[in-house]
Amino acid sequence: MTKKIFEILCVDSRSQTVITNTDNLLNRLMGNGVLWKKAELKGNHINDSVLNIKLTSKTIENNPETAKISILLKVEGEANLEAFRHPLVKHLKDERFDFIYILTDEVSKQISENLYSNINTLENLLRKYLTTFFATRLGPKWWDDVANDELNKKVRDRKNNETVFSKHLIHGKEETLVDTKSFLIDFKDLGEIIYRVSAGNLKSDNITKQIEGLDETDIANLPNAVKTLKNEIKTNIKKYFPEFEKIEFQKKWEFLYNIRNKVAHNGLLTKQDDEEANKYLTELIKFLGKQNDELGQLQFDPEEIAIYQENIVKQSSRYAKITKDKLAFELYKMDDWTRKNKRPFIGLKYFVADILGIKGYDIGTSYDIINELKDAGYIDIYNYSDPTGEHISQPPAIKIIKPLNELYTEE
Repeated sequence: MTKKIFEILCVDSRSQTVITNTDNLLNRLMGNGVLWKKAELKGNHINDSVLNIKLTSKTIENNPETAKISILLKVEGEANLEAFRHPLVKHLKDERFDFIYILTDEVSKQISENLYSNINTLENLLRKYLTTFFATRLGPKWWDDVANDELNKKVRDRKNNETVFSKHLIHGKEETLVDTKSFLIDFKDLGEIIYRVSAGNLKSDNITKQIEGLDETDIANLPNAVKTLKNEIKTNIKKYFPEFEKIEFQKKWEFLYNIRNKVAHNGLLTKQDDEEANKYLTELIKFLGKQNDELGQLQFDPEEIAIYQENIVKQSSRYAKITKDKLAFELYKMDDWTRKNKRPFIGLKYFVADILGIKGYDIGTSYDIINELKDAGYIDIYNYSDPTGEHISQPPAIKIIKPLNELYTEE
């Protein structure tokens, strides 16, 4: 095993320690039975043949106006050095040195190097999962629904961090080559999209308006209205990722976030940090690997996808209210596409959420206009029944009864 080094500079600036030279300090250290197994003092160093640790000390010249004495300790060791560090530092503090600086810690360096690869793997597995999950359910503009103000600010501030894959020139005009937004946010941010963020980003003023809009006298509908509001303000882990909650994902991700910061910023690490981090890394890498595999294999019915999108679109204040003529034209195009592709029906939720919602139109307004068209006899809403009996579900569907070209001007 390669020897590692741990170096400390200890300073007495208040004339509190009784240590006046390195001999004093070495003798005081020799008397600490907690530190050693079989220690021997030789000249300017202590050697422990059982722990395989060598401690050397020397005085560092300092400004006498700022410090009484400064001593540099260099410790060399192998496996036992990790546990030796803290008792040594504690002993120096007990000797009344008021400033203790760790100058070199190759124990933490080795732990960091061992952890970094798996931390990077885990972060990118979650990035892959979130991008795939939301892009396939909410559509390519999923970031607008998922990202809160804080995440958008980070992306704006860091947009020049990635220019090779994000920018592309076509005939002199700059266009996006790769959507790199999820690569411009941090380890912590990715985790919070799971357990803190609520897709749709209802802000406090939106919630206040919805609460104020509840009709307390409407006893029949009030329970459902309250239930809907409670669902809208749930975090994503409650709405979409219950399997993450079952494994205590938040607790483990936040622990690894702290470890990741120590690794990234050369923090001090212990054997306990190493063991617990590796335990969580192994568990979460396996979990997210499985989640990504399953996500890539599942086939989703358009109606199921529409449920996700409807839940998002109806919450966002950024969506426009569609007009009757625009909706009629979109429905005409949908009907034409359905016939040409020999699809059996036009799904109500699919049309409203997947077609109109993705184009930026408010869910509630779209449903209101569809009800108007139904009342005016232009369309009918019915439950589609699969004649083959292959699908048991009977999703709401739209049937066009009267020509819609009376309602729109062709675009």
